[in-house]
Amino acid sequence: MSSSKIKNSIFWKAAALLTAAIVCLVPVLASCGGGGGEIVLTDDSGDETDDVSGGVFSFKIASGASVAPNDNLATFIAAAGQPVSYEESNSCAYIGLDKVYVYSGYTIYTYPVNGVDYLLQLKFTDDSVSTPEGISIGCTEEEVVSTYGRGFTKIGDSIVYYRGATSLQFTLKSGVVNAVSYSAVE
Repeated sequence: MSSSKIKNSIFWKAAALLTAAIVCLVPVLASCGGGGGEIVLTDDSGDETDDVSGGVFSFKIASGASVAPNDNLATFIAAAGQPVSYEESNSCAYIGLDKVYVYSGYTIYTYPVNGVDYLLQLKFTDDSVSTPEGISIGCTEEEVVSTYGRGFTKIGDSIVYYRGATSLQFTLKSGVVNAVSYSAVE
């Protein structure tokens, strides 16, 4: 076999191996995705934060059941009833399955620890639900600040309040809330 045929054969074998590696890795990397982009932190309030030692932000449903980020979800999921849809995938950060429960008005994202599901994030999906203090999608920035105070952090188009290991984020468009989420923070 000539030297050029050997080099050509090695090239194609290497190309095939690289292609196989990419095909195997793309689904893994995609499932661990997350949005990119730059986050700019500013605090234009000048006030102390609303962080209450030991306090957390929690969400309450009509049945009276409530849940906060980092809570065990078993009782809340039982009280919330059958979700509109449910998905699960291997967790990128933990051993076990990350789960997504979609209910009318909100979506729950979980993380597993020792076989138990905990609340990572709860996002409002429409204006049919509100925070216990009455803020929902469609409220104005002034209503949010009047309700929760000026001790927030500005992140892009969002204002974020922190309590303990939780955050409550209001994303704004033209001064109107278009997204609300409760999240676990470290």
